[in-house]
Amino acid sequence: MENSQGSVIFTKRARLSRRLLINVVSISAFFTLLTTGFQLYIEYDRDRAAIFGSMQFIENSYVRPISSSAFLLQKKQVRLLLRGAHKLQDIVYLEVSEMKKSGNRVWITQGNPKARRDITRIFPLVYDDPTMGRFEFGTLLASASLEGVYKRLLNRSLIILGLNAVKTFLASLCILIFIQFRITRHLVNMAAYTKKLNLEQLNNRLVLSRKKTKVFEPDELDKVVCAINQMQSRIKADISRREEAERALRASEERFDLAMRFANDGIYDWNLETNEIYYSAGWKKILGYEDDEIRNEFSEWERLTRPEDVKDSWSMMNELLDGKRERFEKEFRMLHKEGHWVDILSRANIVCSDEGKPVRVVGTHVDISALKRAEEQLKEYSGRLEEMVEESTRELRETQKELLMKERLAVLGHLAGSISHEIRNPLAVIDSSVYLLKMKFGDGDEDEKTLRHFGSITSNVKKATAIIESLLNLTRMEKPRTETHNFSDLATEILASVKLPDTIETITDYPEDDVYINADAEQIRMALKNIIKNAVQAMDGSGTITVSVRSPETGTAELVISDSGPGISPENHEEIFQPLFTTKAQGIGFGLSITKMIVEKHGGMIQASSAVGGGAVFAIALPIAGKGAKNFG
Repeated sequence: MENSQGSVIFTKRARLSRRLLINVVSISAFFTLLTTGFQLYIEYDRDRAAIFGSMQFIENSYVRPISSSAFLLQKKQVRLLLRGAHKLQDIVYLEVSEMKKSGNRVWITQGNPKARRDITRIFPLVYDDPTMGRFEFGTLLASASLEGVYKRLLNRSLIILGLNAVKTFLASLCILIFIQFRITRHLVNMAAYTKKLNLEQLNNRLVLSRKKTKVFEPDELDKVVCAINQMQSRIKADISRREEAERALRASEERFDLAMRFANDGIYDWNLETNEIYYSAGWKKILGYEDDEIRNEFSEWERLTRPEDVKDSWSMMNELLDGKRERFEKEFRMLHKEGHWVDILSRANIVCSDEGKPVRVVGTHVDISALKRAEEQLKEYSGRLEEMVEESTRELRETQKELLMKERLAVLGHLAGSISHEIRNPLAVIDSSVYLLKMKFGDGDEDEKTLRHFGSITSNVKKATAIIESLLNLTRMEKPRTETHNFSDLATEILASVKLPDTIETITDYPEDDVYINADAEQIRMALKNIIKNAVQAMDGSGTITVSVRSPETGTAELVISDSGPGISPENHEEIFQPLFTTKAQGIGFGLSITKMIVEKHGGMIQASSAVGGGAVFAIALPIAGKGAKNFG
């Protein structure tokens, strides 16, 4: 699907392209100003040096001739010499003075005496007479101005900035056009496709309009398209499984309703948040009423129940709500429509929200009048009924938990497939930029702080990339491509491929006889690396990791990895393999979820426990080649 609007460059939708253009222009402008300022400083320093060179030239080449001519009062010759010195770079004023007892008297000047004088030097005029000797009779004052230097620097800066601005704009425009036509327009089309996608159109696959050459190879955009299409297929499969589960749930509910109807049992449902109560038709039928003859109100139950039973029942219910009682179970008598008393057995349980707050009380009424004479049989029947209710409730909760997990994985898959490319590209640009900066400053001039910043950027880029890979591994795990492997050799190879700190000691314990399994080596390697990585982090980089392989009589090959860390707290045993669950400050909780998924896709099982004396123990059971998985022994 291709949207023609995606080819427009300068639109409000092209935010990525505009941000890229702004960033390129800003960075280019910054470095242009930086290099221009450095270049102007060099030229400024060079011009100042030229001025001092002119002063030195005056001292070396003009002072002596001017001294001789001035002593002989050759005014015309002195003026010619001053004119020559005045033509030197940035020399603005020259003055020859005669020394008198009352002070110096200006004899000859050259240049503008009112000009700005930034650099001034005074040279003594000395005459060497063969008879009279050497004596000083006057001074030569030479002044230079930096106005010419500033004007030249201004003109130079305008030229440099103008040329760089044109080059930056043209380069940025080319980059913008390239990104727009090669990437952004396809992203817009993918966004439009996903926005229009609904459950009725899951068969429409995403296809980008791109030219393919003879040497065409899939790039990141093709991978994103493939991921979206695969996600669409998985969603379709998940929806089918969910619909099947819903049909099974409806059938189970119908069976339960029929069972309750034929058993003449009643149900009541009290909403604690709205204080509304519902009585089922069976509940009313027990007392001889039709469904429309009793209102769904507490006052109806209080009106039909013996007063002493009402008081005792409310007392027990309050204990249930206060957490002092696990469940409500009470026998009391209610008035039948025909005027006789009916013995009722009422049971109820609390339904809590995710935060643990009670929100509902669901219970049943059972007519036990005919069974009071056979109380033992009644107890047996009540026990079976209770087990049936609990089993149905447990099945519903397990089905709901499974559906929630599938929905969570589907959302994670959609999220990972949608944003992985958006995040990977900026990360690659950051990593490349750091590399180029290191190359640019690779002459050894950078300080230690700069190197630490470079290292921090590279480390965080790798960490963000690892998070994206974990998301993708969790949501697009493929079916294992199994081959027969020696379990001990495979464990040795994986352990050798993991880079462990020198402070970590490894111990292996393998059986004498070879144990073979059918496994996808790459996936098993990923699973074991996650466990070993967690062990290293749990031990703070120092301790012992033990890897053992055994083949018990259960028909499975077991791999046990233990460490000398603090172990796993009991409250985390059930949650440790759940996605997004982590006890680490910087973890995101995907490693052990991926490990469990890989093991189960191989038909195996994984358990986590704490060893005696401390340390975590992970036991993986996989079917021996040619056999199915069994429970741990």
